Amino acid sequence: MTGKTRLVFIFLVVLTLFVPVLVLWWRDSIRSTLHTQWAIDSVESFEMAARLAPFESPSELRSSLEHVVHYYPSGTTHQVGSPTERMVEASRRMAVRAIVGELKKKTGKDLGDDPQEWIRQK
Repeated sequence: MTGKTRLVFIFLVVLTLFVPVLVLWWRDSIRSTLHTQWAIDSVESFEMAARLAPFESPSELRSSLEHVVHYYPSGTTHQVGSPTERMVEASRRMAVRAIVGELKKKTGKDLGDDPQEWIRQK
């Protein structure tokens, strides 16, 4: 092998090893970015529902509660137990508590803390 041929061979070997690693890293990076953005969008949606709760009527509260409970349920967009899933589910629980609290206050009823009981009251 001449010097130039050896250099081309080494370049091709390095390229053959490096490109798949780079592609896998890029794919995982994009996936991670998408999951993070989905988590941020979910958390923002739940926080908005909780912030608006004091200003909504009971029927609006039930609709908001239904949205929060059914919006991308656990395990549909995030791997169960992942940091993003835990963050989204913690935000969902806080929004559910806030909305149910407003429903109790505005209706004078106490159907408990299960959001499904309040949703069924439509």
